[in-house]
Amino acid sequence: LAYLDGYKIPDWALNGNAKPSVKWYIEVYKGDKQVHFVDLASQTGFLMGRKQDLGTICIDLGTHTTISREHAVLQHSFDGGLFLYDLDSSFGTRVNGLVVNPKTYRE
Repeated sequence: LAYLDGYKIPDWALNGNAKPSVKWYIEVYKGDKQVHFVDLASQTGFLMGRKQDLGTICIDLGTHTTISREHAVLQHSFDGGLFLYDLDSSFGTRVNGLVVNPKTYRE
């Protein structure tokens, strides 16, 4: 994630070869059918967006135009937390209906 323009991995982040201590995951559904599962314990951070060439760190959010190519980051902390960071995406990011301020970590 260090390669992202304008994103700096924070000092409190879990990094290197360390594995997250908490089992986090994302399930993506279309209607009542699960179409994607991401094990968030497999890496210390993830880029989310619609960019096609992100390799193994990408969580593909689809092709909808309200999703930026590099939309947001999920970053593990060394104490087991998981934080969302909006990369100043064009249409913003929401968690449970609440806006996540751009370039701010939200637990």
